[in-house]
Amino acid sequence: MHLARSKVKHPRSNNVQKLADPCLKVQFRKSVLGKAIHVALMCVQDNAGTRPNMSDVVIALEYLISEQAGTGSDEREGRKHNPEERNTNKGRGERGRLRGGGL
Repeated sequence: MHLARSKVKHPRSNNVQKLADPCLKVQFRKSVLGKAIHVALMCVQDNAGTRPNMSDVVIALEYLISEQAGTGSDEREGRKHNPEERNTNKGRGERGRLRGGGL
């Protein structure tokens, strides 16, 4: 049994809050937490070729931080930070979904 996937395979919006670490003492938006869980699950796939690279994970997490804060902007690039705009890898499984707005 794979510990990372034993607790949740497909998180439902009504149970994602239970998966957050209570030590964080932060109230996460359900949508943001669900997307973060999706990113985490992509990172622990059995096939290494379908896992996102770390730069894509960082981009996704930075976007989720801005979404949680309610800003949703990426000042480094001077435009809205939307994973769909960064879609340079369509059709490549999970990597394509991460870059292609599958969050």
